[in-house]
Amino acid sequence: MNDPHVEKLYYKVITGEGVDYKNAPAVSEERDNFKMVLDSKTAIFEMKRHFSTEQKAKAIVDEY
Repeated sequence: MNDPHVEKLYYKVITGEGVDYKNAPAVSEERDNFKMVLDSKTAIFEMKRHFSTEQKAKAIVDEY
């Protein structure tokens, strides 16, 4: 039986010209629906609840 599940969403961090976060510590936060870790290059959202499609998971993350 097919039961798709989105485990993580990955986002590439794009900064403006002259902005540099290379030496900044990673930031993490936990919400009801996901755990987020942000470093200088990537934001990773690990889903804590079931989302069957990427679009449904992104809708929750986009609100954040």
